[in-house]
Amino acid sequence: MGAKGYGAVVTVELPGGRPQVFSFLSRLRLIGSATTVGDVYTLCLYPRIASHRNQSAEMLRQMGITDGTVRIAVGIEAVDDLVQDILSAVQP
Repeated sequence: MGAKGYGAVVTVELPGGRPQVFSFLSRLRLIGSATTVGDVYTLCLYPRIASHRNQSAEMLRQMGITDGTVRIAVGIEAVDDLVQDILSAVQP
């Protein structure tokens, strides 16, 4: 049985930093917000307060994690549904 293409982690950079990230997260309808990723459903996390919360500012800078960094762990939902959810969440 071959791979179906599920399970990618996508990192995006939202302009506007933390306020924009929280606005984006609040507008997602299909994608859940989480402090960790590892489910069959698509989850979105904000590394600055979740997976990388214990890192120094310098370490975050070296890793390229800014106030606008969001990680999306893609699950088994229909791609078109996920894209629509993300696009509607980035609209002001």
